[in-house]
Amino acid sequence: MTQEEIMMLKTALSPITSILKQNQPTITFGEWMTKYLEGERKGTVSAKSYHQLELLQNKIPSQLQELAITTITPIMLQKFLNNFAVTASESYIQKMYGLLRSTFESAVENDICIKNAARKLKSPHKPEKSGSSYELEEVQKIISFALTYYQGISNKRHRRVAMQIAIGTIVLLVTGIRRGELLGLEYVDLNVQKGIIHIRRAVYCDDDGIPRVTDGKAKTHDSIRDVPCPSWVMELILNIPKTCDYPFGTSVGTLIYPSNFNRSYNKFMKESGIHRLNVHSCRHTTATLMQELGANLRDVQVILGHTRPETTARYSHPSAAKLHKTSDAYFQSIIK
Repeated sequence: MTQEEIMMLKTALSPITSILKQNQPTITFGEWMTKYLEGERKGTVSAKSYHQLELLQNKIPSQLQELAITTITPIMLQKFLNNFAVTASESYIQKMYGLLRSTFESAVENDICIKNAARKLKSPHKPEKSGSSYELEEVQKIISFALTYYQGISNKRHRRVAMQIAIGTIVLLVTGIRRGELLGLEYVDLNVQKGIIHIRRAVYCDDDGIPRVTDGKAKTHDSIRDVPCPSWVMELILNIPKTCDYPFGTSVGTLIYPSNFNRSYNKFMKESGIHRLNVHSCRHTTATLMQELGANLRDVQVILGHTRPETTARYSHPSAAKLHKTSDAYFQSIIK
């Protein structure tokens, strides 16, 4: 069909399109997004993921949500997303982008609107920030400080808490496991003889903000894994006074709130005298230093439990011995 024929067809259909628009019930952008989330996403994603989608919707200005969805234009959505990206993280930008795209795709499929205003929406990208990991010398200083952090504390409960944050920080830096995986760790997950920590679960917060764990449930399928860990770190974990199944649980046997761990970590880092990076940066540190010491990218990917990098990496399957070799080079550099 030629361009001229397309224009003639649009002209011929214009009256029909106009009538259809007039007969459509008025529904706002915000109302449709709520219907879409409740009708298509609820029950198909985890409670945590669904709650995150609701939080994302709340980030959309009411002035935009109150407009009829049929009046939303591509330029409106792009302007909002660009403004949102100024303060949002790269991860949140991508999630908002996906929510907008899927909301309008569903609106078209359900005959709520004729045009998809998000079809050509472009996702802004932020350059990765530098300085998101500690240097090797800083890791060595942090570990040295951690080993003395709880010494001299006479109160048993306070000493245990100090041990948890100090030893927990060491575990995060040495193994590269996630905060949620650390907090969900059980004593039975420690295989001292083989030098392995079995990652079988991760702490997450439910809709009420209460920390929960489910065996076999972590961030991704690849998160369920075995992670090499040196014996001296295993011994530190086992030295934490046992009050429940979780070495990094509370004194009354419950799971630690991730936010409480963050506060204790921030206090610990402030007292260490080393510039503070967030908890997740410990994981970045492990990945960065392992690769700087010559580790294969695929090996590091398996140790950290990442799903990506993609296609070519999936063709290789590192052996347990190779993963130990990758980790051992890093472990040795830390204790020099």
